[in-house]
Amino acid sequence: MKHCYILFLVFLLPFSYGILASENAISVQNQDNKLIITEINNVTTNKYPVQIGRPFVKGEITDFPEAVIDGTTILTQADVKNRYEDGSVKFAIISFLIPTLEANASVTVTFQNQVSGQNIPLTKQQMLDSSYDFDAVIELINGGVVNASARQMLQNNDYVYWTQGPIATTVIIADHSNQETSLGHAVSKYDIGFDGHRSFRPIFQATFWPGIHKVMVRFIGEVSNTESLQDVVVNDIILKTGLTSPTIQYDLPITKSPLKMYVGSRWTKKYWINGQPSDIVINHNLEYLIKTKYLPNYDVTKTIDFNRITSNYTTWSSSNDIYDHATWQRAMPTTGGRMEIGPYPTITSDWFFTWTKKATDVAYGHADLAAAWPVHFREGNITRGGVTRYFDRDKTTQAIGKPISVIGRPTLMVNGTYYINNTSVGTKAIDFLNIVGDWASNAYDADAVDYQPWVPDAAHTPDPFSVQYMLSGDYFYLEELYFWASYHSLNEAPIAPWGRGLTGAYGGIQGQIRGDAWVFRNRIRTALLSPDHSPEKTLFTDLIHDAIALWEGQRNVIGSTHQSDPMWNWGNTVAKTHEPSPLKHWNNGTSARATDPLDVTKVSTGTAPWEHAFLLFAIGQAQEIGYAVEGIREWFAPYMIEQMTTSGYNPHLIAAYSAPVQNQNGEFFQDWLSAQDAYLSDFNIEDRFNTTINWGSDSYPHYALGAMAMIADLPGAGDAWTWIQSKVLSSTEGNPKWAILPRKVDNTIPDTDDNDDDVVDNDNEISNDNDTVLEEDKPVTEEIANTIYPIPTNGTLFIKINTVKKVNFKLYTLTGKLVFEKDLDHEVKEIPIDITSLTDGFYILKITANKESYSKKIALFH
Repeated sequence: MKHCYILFLVFLLPFSYGILASENAISVQNQDNKLIITEINNVTTNKYPVQIGRPFVKGEITDFPEAVIDGTTILTQADVKNRYEDGSVKFAIISFLIPTLEANASVTVTFQNQVSGQNIPLTKQQMLDSSYDFDAVIELINGGVVNASARQMLQNNDYVYWTQGPIATTVIIADHSNQETSLGHAVSKYDIGFDGHRSFRPIFQATFWPGIHKVMVRFIGEVSNTESLQDVVVNDIILKTGLTSPTIQYDLPITKSPLKMYVGSRWTKKYWINGQPSDIVINHNLEYLIKTKYLPNYDVTKTIDFNRITSNYTTWSSSNDIYDHATWQRAMPTTGGRMEIGPYPTITSDWFFTWTKKATDVAYGHADLAAAWPVHFREGNITRGGVTRYFDRDKTTQAIGKPISVIGRPTLMVNGTYYINNTSVGTKAIDFLNIVGDWASNAYDADAVDYQPWVPDAAHTPDPFSVQYMLSGDYFYLEELYFWASYHSLNEAPIAPWGRGLTGAYGGIQGQIRGDAWVFRNRIRTALLSPDHSPEKTLFTDLIHDAIALWEGQRNVIGSTHQSDPMWNWGNTVAKTHEPSPLKHWNNGTSARATDPLDVTKVSTGTAPWEHAFLLFAIGQAQEIGYAVEGIREWFAPYMIEQMTTSGYNPHLIAAYSAPVQNQNGEFFQDWLSAQDAYLSDFNIEDRFNTTINWGSDSYPHYALGAMAMIADLPGAGDAWTWIQSKVLSSTEGNPKWAILPRKVDNTIPDTDDNDDDVVDNDNEISNDNDTVLEEDKPVTEEIANTIYPIPTNGTLFIKINTVKKVNFKLYTLTGKLVFEKDLDHEVKEIPIDITSLTDGFYILKITANKESYSKKIALFH
């Protein structure tokens, strides 16, 4: 039996949605800027403390946001970190006290403008006041005992403000100056350890709430100082809070002792002094976040499988201690789709689709655990060759204390321990990291003395932190973004042609295609979220431009703002190892990909279409949030659009594991039909397509869906979007990680009017009057009600048309070829269509009645 489906192209995006009923799931969804806070421990609290991060739509808040709770304005502290070019608020950290949060009750929070951010902070003397009973101590034990006190560091003025005001003053308590010397290398004054190298650095984040005299303390431990790198082994870690009668908040379980703190890793724990508030859940309002473009345009009608959330919560609950991994795959190079691969990890999309307590805990908890990946290298050398070592290209910020950068160490490569300090890749001694002891690097033998299971790479790197920072304003997550973006900027070799630029002080990205995608994705999000005028925002924005200019130069993209960039010219010459593919393959492929399902007698190199989807998504999101990628996006987009719209080409191949790039003569395939002929004759891509969809939302068709959504506004992309969403979108129910919709769809139809009566008049074709709705061009005088049935069909499709006396029905291909015509003059028209000879594709239905006609584009699928 041949099944056929016809889809009329009308898409409606709702302004509200429901989610599956579950504990703590409070619905608020609409595009208004509001959120809901719900108490879930059956505790009534006066002056309940709330601190959140919040992006805003351009122009909404002129000066500073002010919270309005259930219609009542309250005192609000707003630390604005980003503004739009018109001066309106783009992102702020907002702090307030809910006057009374009743047990198991909810409050609605909206925002309005205020002229002040209420940003007079607590002084050091106020923070040291006895009412806070403030101290926090990290104690390490391994034979001897070493410790660090947050109170002592605060007293010594070793802190900087993060949020400032009478509601919540947050300080980052640390010394990154490396002004002391120990065993011949630089250390900071509070660095500790069990030898003179003092390789462990303590950091504290403390948020003081004067209205309730409570303090939230985040403990952070790291092995990151570039001048004193070695694994640090401890028998015990004890964390204490309070001054007058310290409370032991954490004691390393005996089952984890001894514990090795790896080079480049961090850990964190968070506790309250003077009592932790009861638990709440916050529905941050997904639709509004989408409206700000800080999140892609997710299909908010999709539901979530709460069994998965419960399962992930159970796993995390039993695996959430220091260096535990919960559901993370610690060895990133491990192949295969998994929860962390995609626009966001599944645990993050589960969170922002449901806002439940379990999903919230899992999302934040996994972000904390992700700090164990050894990507944290903090610059500890003040000078480079006798001159100041700088962090940024303009040499306005010293590198000391910052994550290492391509500016500060332009010849360094960090891509696993093999490449670090490796002169064969161009690294000079002046940029070496100072390794003073053991550095575990064996990821695969758990019994080895140098076992270290946390292995980073670019090709499978997740984004554990951006949404967590965006919705909390917690500096820990922002600095994690800095560290990860820093590490991956140094992942590429510093030398040509496969290096990162003219010199090693550039940000070109030239790895695996999927690695290019995820490194670029994390870089653009880091730059977006970095505070205005911060050296990090300047650096990562520069590196974004470097990568785009390189890509455009390599592919002969002209006319963009990047063409005058030195990186464009370098990409167009030195780093251009071949002319670009006419089919827009990202590169010339590899022989390793020239395998099943490709015919090796016809193919010398292949590539992965799904990796292209990853990169198209990342480039598309960069365009959406404001980076100048239009040139490379327009060059690259036909790779996907043409595979789904070229006549005679099977669009299911967009989700093949491999695609042919070059023939046996080493020449690029010149058109899609020639490329299609290079697959094995017995390869059934439709079966493969449908099989992979059943893997869940981590499958090649889903990747194509998400990528297509980011380019659907480009010419000719409407048809491609229609095809892929009709095939894939419904399968994202339960896990909508890739359920992304276009913000705008291009629906132009090729002009086929040759003054032939058998060709559709383009003047009467579909228009797209807004981003989401396709309309008929011109209705007939009397209403025509179309009913299409049966679906599925045995090869004959019926269209019912009523109320008019004479109807002419025609069906055309998009190129204007008439494939079916029928005249009917009955009161109730039932038009049978034999579709057994028609291929999958897009058609134009033209109905003429009462001497007037209208055209409708339809999609027909078997």
